[in-house]
Amino acid sequence: LYQINGSKGREILGIPYAMNASGLMYNKAIFEKYGLTPPETWSELMDVCAVLKNAGIPAFAMSFGESWTALPVWNNLVPVLVPDSFIEQKNSGNTSFLQTHREVLEKYAALLNYTKGTDAISAVYLDAVKDFANGRIAMMVNGIWTVPLIKRANPDAKIDTIVFPSCDLEWKNTVNSGIDIVLTISKDSEKKRIAKKFVQFLLRPENSQIYIDRHYSFSTVDGVTQNDPSFAGLIEIMKEGRISDFPDHYYPAGFDLASILTDFARNKEKHIPDEKNITATLARCDSEYEQCLKLR
Repeated sequence: LYQINGSKGREILGIPYAMNASGLMYNKAIFEKYGLTPPETWSELMDVCAVLKNAGIPAFAMSFGESWTALPVWNNLVPVLVPDSFIEQKNSGNTSFLQTHREVLEKYAALLNYTKGTDAISAVYLDAVKDFANGRIAMMVNGIWTVPLIKRANPDAKIDTIVFPSCDLEWKNTVNSGIDIVLTISKDSEKKRIAKKFVQFLLRPENSQIYIDRHYSFSTVDGVTQNDPSFAGLIEIMKEGRISDFPDHYYPAGFDLASILTDFARNKEKHIPDEKNITATLARCDSEYEQCLKLR
């Protein structure tokens, strides 16, 4: 990240302590009621959406009243649909969002056909969480950090999280995951000995387990496991190594992708044709990204 964001020469060393994960969360009660199977491919996801629409149930809990909530869908789609070399090629001026990200927004637009429409545009994050937790909406594309809020909204909610099916090649779909907590000690600290003891304390499996259980995350400490049933569908996939990083973490500082995607969703709700909306949004991505590179 320092290389990408222009801080070459700086180095931070630390111990990864907790990981997050993002994917497709679904309400098990709704799926059981309509005889639905958790989708493993994009085509299966669209079939599920069609059944839910016929039943009068919005498929996706989305909220665009807070711009960051526009990011999880993008972050799940991009690692599967866009070449790994994109950032390097883009920073070298050899590619563009227009050339490489059209399928991402085509699929994003498809998902927007199955939300609460106008209500989703004005809703904030907690609105979407409550709708999902209480069975008013069937699915949510978000991360495990949402689970505490879901359980607070409805302690009886039965949910699971699976890898988001970005494409029809099941083996290619990945769990979007990153490091949430890194333990570090300042090189200028006057209390290095005490700090090291504290780090060692945190790294004991029994202590890491307490943190993981309370914060609904995944541990990097050997022997510590996340056993909450809300994540059962992710764990096996992560063990297989089908994990991808958050692409937006590699964009230059100042590139406000969240606002761009929020406007994309609002344009969709205004019935601007998808092709026009997609082209304009990707062109804006290229323009604003390049402006940020110039300011580095």
